[in-house]
Amino acid sequence: TGLRVVFFTATMATQMTMAPFTPEGPLYAILGGGGMIAIIGAFYALALRQAPHLYDISAVRVAATSKTQELQRSGDVTGILAQQAREGKFKGLRLGFVSRMKMTGPRALIWKELLLQPRTMISFVVLFALVGIMLSLIPALAPNRRGNIGWLLLIMQGTTVFMVTMALAQTGFMEVLRRVDLQKPLPFPPWVTVSAEIVSKSILGIFVCWLGALVAVALRPMLWPHALASGLAIPGFSVMLSACVFLITMLFPDMDDASQRNLRGLMIMLSIAIAGLFPMLAFAGVVALGTPPYVGGFVAGTLSLAIAFGLNVLSGRLYESFNPSE
Repeated sequence: TGLRVVFFTATMATQMTMAPFTPEGPLYAILGGGGMIAIIGAFYALALRQAPHLYDISAVRVAATSKTQELQRSGDVTGILAQQAREGKFKGLRLGFVSRMKMTGPRALIWKELLLQPRTMISFVVLFALVGIMLSLIPALAPNRRGNIGWLLLIMQGTTVFMVTMALAQTGFMEVLRRVDLQKPLPFPPWVTVSAEIVSKSILGIFVCWLGALVAVALRPMLWPHALASGLAIPGFSVMLSACVFLITMLFPDMDDASQRNLRGLMIMLSIAIAGLFPMLAFAGVVALGTPPYVGGFVAGTLSLAIAFGLNVLSGRLYESFNPSE
């Protein structure tokens, strides 16, 4: 009886169906059919009362959809996530210890990025961390038949930092151009602001590579010279990658032009190839002299930082004269 009361629509439909097979068939047919008709009528009347609001609901949804499509065409990932948050479809992760930190000066710009990345890209952060660990596991678990497994770790570390830094830099620097009117009045030289933005986009790649190197050494301790080499070289290399992306972004800042987006991507890859050639040659030359890999990693990392500093100065001059309305 309790189930019949809870599922009253099914009870009415069952009474109509079983009416020909029961002595009280006509009565059950009238009760079941009448109840179903009453329910249909009540909900139809409720729908008619809401009909005047359908236009407003449709207009709001169309406006939200068109805004999202516009952001997708321009490649504004942060804007898309912000739009989803306003619609209640997205909730980011808040790191309490980061929120409680009190930063001043240029460090506050880096802190701002550490605050925004978990809130807007938590899925990407977790994915990149897992991918970085998995790539570092390849040399740690592979058989060491020719004694070159350590160089495979360096290749995997380079692939990881390239993938992570490029993903964050290309998305993040577009957002930097959008809020240039907000950051330009800050009491910092342009190259300082640019340097803070570049370093902030490099932190995740450095962290993921260091984490992967620690996991690799924990599983295979013999990899420690190459893991240390990557630990010394990765910070400079990541900052240099980020600096290349920012410089080319400032040279081709139009976010809505599809042809310029394609050209910007090609120029970024070309600039990385040119800038990264010198640290790699320096690393190979130092190792060829018979020195340990971590010495080559230190030299390559230092040279990468020097190249990144030069790119930062050029980017700062472009950033100083940049006007988004032109």
